[in-house]
Amino acid sequence: MQTALWQQGTAAALATNNTAIISLTASALSITPFTIMDMEYPRLGFVRVDSADRVLVDTLQGMRH
Repeated sequence: MQTALWQQGTAAALATNNTAIISLTASALSITPFTIMDMEYPRLGFVRVDSADRVLVDTLQGMRH
């Protein structure tokens, strides 16, 4: 259903040559894979979790002693 709506909107945008709709669609389709990858692999993406990892490592070391 969602794919049909995207296709319909994209087809309408191409028929009317509306650059705003085309740009918005292209932006959404470009940002989506980066967002998914950032959520799946947070250590490789834009959101860094190094400080949270450091807290967890310090807590684990404190529990071992």
